[in-house]
Amino acid sequence: MYTVYRGGYNSKHPKDFCMSRPNGIYCYLFVIFRSPARLWVGEEQFMVQTNSAVIIRPNVPYQYASLDVEYKNDWLYFEPEDKADFEAKYAALLHRPIPLKDSRQFTQYIQNIVWENN
Repeated sequence: MYTVYRGGYNSKHPKDFCMSRPNGIYCYLFVIFRSPARLWVGEEQFMVQTNSAVIIRPNVPYQYASLDVEYKNDWLYFEPEDKADFEAKYAALLHRPIPLKDSRQFTQYIQNIVWENN
């Protein structure tokens, strides 16, 4: 079970967009990049391709920024009920871009989750 605190889908931002959380946030973050971006998680930096995702742990510094194009993403702030189990299952996927074959279905899932939470 998961608790979803907030989320957004089909979010669009100007080409100079930058999201910076130098102290991280209080919960896990799931982001789907629907445009190319630069991502920093802790001390690591990544060039993220369209149709990629990342999951970031609570209180981990991160930043992502547009690569001079309109920035688009979907995102969720969430908390798993059993953090130890979540970490055991998904540790290899945390803090690094995950390529997605097709992000549209994930966008639909996030949209449904956000609608249910409001």
